[in-house]
Order: sequence, then C-alpha cells, then structure tokens
Amino acid sequence: MLVTIAAHRDWGQNQGVLAALVRNPKTPTMTAVKLLDKIAPAELKRLAKGAEVPRAVQAAARKRVTE
Repeated sequence: MLVTIAAHRDWGQNQGVLAALVRNPKTPTMTAVKLLDKIAPAELKRLAKGAEVPRAVQAAARKRVTE
C-alpha cells in the first residue's frame, strides 16, 4: 500500500506525505531511496541527521546532501 501511495499523482507530490513515507520503517528501502529525489533540500538534511529514519535511507540522504 505504501508503494501505491508513493506512486499516486497527488500524494506523490506532497512533501509531507513524501517525508512520512521515507521515515516509515515499513516502506520498502528502494522505494524510500527513490523518493529522496523528490524531497526538498531542507527536509533531506533533516532525514540525513534523523535517528527515526532507516539506516540505508539515512545513508542515501547523507550522500545526496553532500553532492
């Protein structure tokens, strides 16, 4: 269901929904990493530092912040 929400036209463009999907530990890792491309830079920095984010997603966010 989380992948369906991410793929939905309206919900997939809402920054709040995208951030919640990325933070959700049940969102498949590959889906969460792909969603990082749509996240605003300020939120991306928070995700890179946040402890509530799965480690693989946090590492991908850190990589994008440093680029």
